[in-house]
Amino acid sequence: MAFEKLLNKLCVIQTKSEVQTGLGEITTSWADTYTDVKCRYNRNKAPTVVDGSYKVSLEDFVFYFLTTATITKADQIVVDGNTFEVMHVFEDSKGHHQEVYARLKSYN
Repeated sequence: MAFEKLLNKLCVIQTKSEVQTGLGEITTSWADTYTDVKCRYNRNKAPTVVDGSYKVSLEDFVFYFLTTATITKADQIVVDGNTFEVMHVFEDSKGHHQEVYARLKSYN
């Protein structure tokens, strides 16, 4: 598959879990759901309208995955030591890949 050759990174898809402690507190943790998932990502340079003016966020990225990758809006992506919160998941109109819009949460 030609598109797969463009995927130059391996990432980890993590899913959030919440556990109630003995004291009733809710703790949140992230667990690896899928590892070594092929992807590619770039900074999203498309401006968005915020407060009536165009702005570009340096924290927004676009990820590309094969359609066989399982990823949802509730997940996060870890790649190159950085963690990204999944904002939206779209399947390409030609059906050969998924585009995932994500926001940088933490970086190395």
